[in-house]
Amino acid sequence: LKFDEGGGDTVIEKESSHRYLIDGCKSYWKKGVSGTALAFDGYESQIRIPSSEVPTLDHFTLQAWVSLGAYPYNWAPIIHQSEWRDKGFYLGVDATGRIGFKLQSGTWKELTTLYELPLRQWVQVTATYDGKEMKIFVNGKEKGSLEALELPEFSTSDLIIGRNSHKFIPFNPVRIYC
Repeated sequence: LKFDEGGGDTVIEKESSHRYLIDGCKSYWKKGVSGTALAFDGYESQIRIPSSEVPTLDHFTLQAWVSLGAYPYNWAPIIHQSEWRDKGFYLGVDATGRIGFKLQSGTWKELTTLYELPLRQWVQVTATYDGKEMKIFVNGKEKGSLEALELPEFSTSDLIIGRNSHKFIPFNPVRIYC
């Protein structure tokens, strides 16, 4: 998905020419690194690709250009196909701007960078899994790695871009009961 549509409520997947709906209250289009970019609101907007249309993965690379307008309340996904801490994979950003890549490989493996994303600046985020190791790169520079030797256990849920499939309690809330 290139997000170069510049308007409307659908995006086109380049290889299949399939159109996917942008769910949420309104589709927000902004200036991107080249062309346009889709701005996710962090609450409702998402792109959902049915699991039946997601290719079978073993070794894979996830890559996105991101620009945060604000830090999220807790983990916010860039892209995931997961049942949190049970199956699948998850690439996202935490409440302090750190990038996390999570994968079910024997156990739920969590790789989180010490690097924190800047606000309002485009950054290329890449996560790779080669069958032995998970890695995170920022603008082409490695920011962390973690051994993951067992075959991944992938989720059969839909692949989601921009929104969690479950609710999180805010990180460091002012009132702990909220």
